[in-house]
Amino acid sequence: PFLGDESHLIQVVSNLLSNAIKYSPENSDIVVRVSNISDFIKFSVTDHGMGINEDEQTKVFDRFYRVGEVQRHFPGMGIGLYVCQQIIQNHGGTIWVESQKNNGSTFSFTLPFTTSDN
Repeated sequence: PFLGDESHLIQVVSNLLSNAIKYSPENSDIVVRVSNISDFIKFSVTDHGMGINEDEQTKVFDRFYRVGEVQRHFPGMGIGLYVCQQIIQNHGGTIWVESQKNNGSTFSFTLPFTTSDN
């Protein structure tokens, strides 16, 4: 089983999905995957958007950080992924992005399963 704050976890999933839609070409596919990996649940959202340079991938989780190209073309404050990271970390998990410029992004997080001893 997994125990967590339902409303906060819904906020994370909603943010990742809305970002994938916002930054992808119209009518492109968004792929959502949920899987078990050892003692963790893994959730991933993959888009076919503009992608993120490698040097900016860790920065996207910083408060108020926005990728340069995104700032010019899309509204936003740069706090969504920061909040997602805080929520996932507060649940004992990890969040990250895998991306290539002009080749989309996959945002993933893992959360630990709760053992019967907890």
